[in-house]
Amino acid sequence: MNEPEYIEVLSYLRERVRKSHYLDVDDVVAMETRSVENPRTRLENYLKMLIGMACERSNSRAIIINERLGKVLDIESGGKFEGVEIQLSQPEIETFGMSRFTLSELDEVGEFVDQLEIILADIHNEPDPADSGNNMDSQS
Repeated sequence: MNEPEYIEVLSYLRERVRKSHYLDVDDVVAMETRSVENPRTRLENYLKMLIGMACERSNSRAIIINERLGKVLDIESGGKFEGVEIQLSQPEIETFGMSRFTLSELDEVGEFVDQLEIILADIHNEPDPADSGNNMDSQS
């Protein structure tokens, strides 16, 4: 990819994150990466931070919520509290590719992170256009 394509991918990704009602996440990550001038590096940094924040928020909140609810809820049948099911909004369904998940089973949220990691790996594995000029000189 070239610089305009990296900029376009970052813009599209930010738009999707913001439409999924994660304005605060996008704001934080964009603020942290704004000083990076290289579009490829900025996109890689944005993805890394987005992945980190998604993992942190989903895991830590789920554990806290499930533990608290498990302590205070009495199940009429006498069974064990297993977790809360979350129904996602249409923009979230489009972003995450799922309609619901339970806090006790976060594998579905992991799919979103997995997709981001695949994009990051693809970008990381692309040859850097700046390196190609150096290789030409060394081969002469």
